[in-house]
Amino acid sequence: MVLVDFIYELEFNYKGSSEEQLLISNFDKFKFRKSFSNNEFNHLTERMDREFIRNILQLNDVIRVEKNSYFKIHKSYPSPRSLYPIKILVSIGSSFYVTKNDIQDVYELYSCENLNVPSGDIVLEFNDKYLEDYKSIKKSLLLLEMGHLLFNLLYIIKVYGKKC
Repeated sequence: MVLVDFIYELEFNYKGSSEEQLLISNFDKFKFRKSFSNNEFNHLTERMDREFIRNILQLNDVIRVEKNSYFKIHKSYPSPRSLYPIKILVSIGSSFYVTKNDIQDVYELYSCENLNVPSGDIVLEFNDKYLEDYKSIKKSLLLLEMGHLLFNLLYIIKVYGKKC
C-alpha cells in the first residue's frame, strides 16, 4: 500500500492528476450531549473497568504544547501538522459513548443512533481536518496516524490483560 500511495503522490504532483483520496467521516452523526466530571464518569461506568477506560481515553490527551512551531500540540502518537482528527470513544451501551476532552480534564458524553456497539467496546472516529494540500495522500496519512494510535491502544489492552 505504501508503494502505491507513493506512486500516486508522484503522479499527483508531477503529472497533474486531479484525483484525491476520499475520506468519509461519520463523526458528524455523533451528537454531543454534555460534559461531566470524574464523579459522573464513575457513575456512568460503574459496571466497567474504570481504570482501563481512563487509560484508553487518555490517549486523546494533549501531552505537550509547543509555542514557536507550526506543530503546536502533541499527543501520544504522531499526526501530520498536529491535526489529530481521530477521536477515541468507549461505548457505555444504548448508543451512548464517553470520551475525554483532549485539553480540559473533563469527560464528554455523545450519542449516535446509527451505531450501537456493546458496552465497553472502543470506537475510533475521525473528522476530515486534512488541509487542501493533502488531496492525494490524506487517506494514507489518516491510516498512518491510525496505525500509531492502534499500537498504543493494543499496548494498553495487553497490559490490562484484555482481549481484542
